[in-house]
Amino acid sequence: MEEIPDETEAGLIVRVLKLNDETMKRLAIALLLLCITTSFFFSCQNKKIETEASAAAEDEWAEMDSFHTIMAEVYHPLKDSGDVRPIMARATELADEAEKWAAAPLPSKVDNEEVKKLLAKLKTDTRQLADQIIEGTEEDVAGTQLTALHELFHQIQEKWYLKTTN
Repeated sequence: MEEIPDETEAGLIVRVLKLNDETMKRLAIALLLLCITTSFFFSCQNKKIETEASAAAEDEWAEMDSFHTIMAEVYHPLKDSGDVRPIMARATELADEAEKWAAAPLPSKVDNEEVKKLLAKLKTDTRQLADQIIEGTEEDVAGTQLTALHELFHQIQEKWYLKTTN
């Protein structure tokens, strides 16, 4: 009488144990190759993600963007309608942002002495404007100095957008 295979969990274990050594070696090799291939695939995926993140970081300069946001909000009212109230109210905030920008690490494509000097000047001149506004400077003087700061900002921004990487 032919034995009916036992499809229970215990029956499957007994069948696996009855496999000869050569079959077990083949299964072990196949399993090992599967593990190696899977780990290689996932390690390559992680490197791709890291490379993309690194490239994205090199395409951004968060401190410049943050300073630019405030500069636009205080400069454009002056440029468009002669309104100095935004800079009079936010000069200290602009100076603080210039300090953060100057203290931050520079992206590699603009990490040079020229940009460092421009940022140092922006930091100093922005703080000077904030101090003068606190001391009660005339609005036309504040407007003139803000225009000069805006031009200095654009010099730095041009270094960022026009600089090519090596």
